[in-house]
Amino acid sequence: MADLEEHQENDVEQADTGVDLRTYMRAVRKLWWIVLVFVLLGTAAGGLLAFTGTRTYESSVTFFVATPTSNSDSTFNASQFGTERVNSYVGLATSDRLASMIVGDLGLNESPQALASRISASAPLNTVLLTVKVKDSSGPKSLAIADSLSRQFVSLVATLEATREGAAGTAPVRLDVVSGPVLNPAPISPRRKLDVALGFLLGLVLGVAVAVGRDLLDVSIRSTDQLADVTGLPILASIPRDRRSGRFPIVQEGATRSPRGEAIRQLRTNLLYADVDHDITTVVLASARASEGKSLTAANLAVVAAGAGRSVVLIDGDLRRPKLQDYLGIEGGVGLSEVLTNQVELDDALQVWGHCEVRVLTSGSLPPNPSEMLGSRAFQALLEELRSRFDLIVIDAPPLLAVTDGAVLAALADGTILVVRHGKTARHQILNSIRSLRAIDARILGAVLNLTPERPRGYAGYQTYGPPRRGLRDIRGGTRHLPVPPFRDEPAAVEAAVEADDEPVDTRSAGQ
Repeated sequence: MADLEEHQENDVEQADTGVDLRTYMRAVRKLWWIVLVFVLLGTAAGGLLAFTGTRTYESSVTFFVATPTSNSDSTFNASQFGTERVNSYVGLATSDRLASMIVGDLGLNESPQALASRISASAPLNTVLLTVKVKDSSGPKSLAIADSLSRQFVSLVATLEATREGAAGTAPVRLDVVSGPVLNPAPISPRRKLDVALGFLLGLVLGVAVAVGRDLLDVSIRSTDQLADVTGLPILASIPRDRRSGRFPIVQEGATRSPRGEAIRQLRTNLLYADVDHDITTVVLASARASEGKSLTAANLAVVAAGAGRSVVLIDGDLRRPKLQDYLGIEGGVGLSEVLTNQVELDDALQVWGHCEVRVLTSGSLPPNPSEMLGSRAFQALLEELRSRFDLIVIDAPPLLAVTDGAVLAALADGTILVVRHGKTARHQILNSIRSLRAIDARILGAVLNLTPERPRGYAGYQTYGPPRRGLRDIRGGTRHLPVPPFRDEPAAVEAAVEADDEPVDTRSAGQ
């Protein structure tokens, strides 16, 4: 327990310090479509602004601030005075008074305040040059306003400076037009190439930010390396999705080789070496929560192990929401519950499935006290009897975090395999499941990452929770039609039907 807590703390530490450039690049590669969408949207927005925005033209005029002097001794002081004075003229050029004079001169049909908002002035540092710019949606109007400004501004400055010195004095400062008025023939906005480029860049930055943020906030497991780091457990197999699993959910020896079938066979092989110091006869397949694919994984493991020549019994230990009977297409009315309550004999409840002759013990009727029934002496005695008769006992357990049934089964088994669904199971759910198993001293053999998308072309779209449709493929590669009870209010069945892209077909004839 202490080791698990220490491992969890180390994992959190690594998560806090492990964000680097490789993390960003991995997020961009994985969520490239998000980046692409934002880039397209940003470029489209920039293009829309560039080609539909109102054009704005600009005219400019440059003034020289002259300070007349009578002798050379005052030249420096006059220059310094002019430099200081020009800063005041920057504000004066955008004043309402000057704008009012221009409106009166040109007879414009707008307020002085509106005109002043389109006038800007600037003065380079340590110079006596003053540049005034006028913006307008019309080029000729912008030039006309700049021309009027060049005259009215000179007049305004002369009036203000003369008033300051008195009627008899001479104005200490004079404005001279040294450049312009001139109109820039190209509109200053919108700048089409620049706007499109900025839209592209903004979309790229936002897309990368969203992709990285989404990846960092994703607490689910998306690789075997992550699963090994979080759990500290050996990874027994990585089972990919398979679009054909909707029609052929059970993988059997002799059938067409597929990545999913190879993964199940890898799980069977790794199970033999999971604990070489102890015999592993009873194996529980557990998961943190529902809809992670443990039931179908348990069924496939049992079938593949039986195909390798081992005598196998498959037990549906989920006495709350059993699913094995649906996947295997067999009758589930009589099973584990009836055996434990001595209503039927074990041999009468066991059903032989497929040419590999897997013995299946379904859940039977659903009892009101599943945990007590699974923890009873009757169940322990049943396991002892099965151990004496079979090489391998595979038990499908309920989710660990939902009920205590899974932990009860794990405590009685020789080992437990934790099934984790790719992109769905959160890290804290996995750690809590491991805590619950170690709290009862259950032996955890390893973990299985289920429904991984990284597959060669042609084997994408595997969905665990889907009913058999046209039949089940047997060892000889043929098809046996088995009656399959309908899934009642099972959302995963609908999801499987959509992903498998195949209409369900009712099966009629039965077989064992």
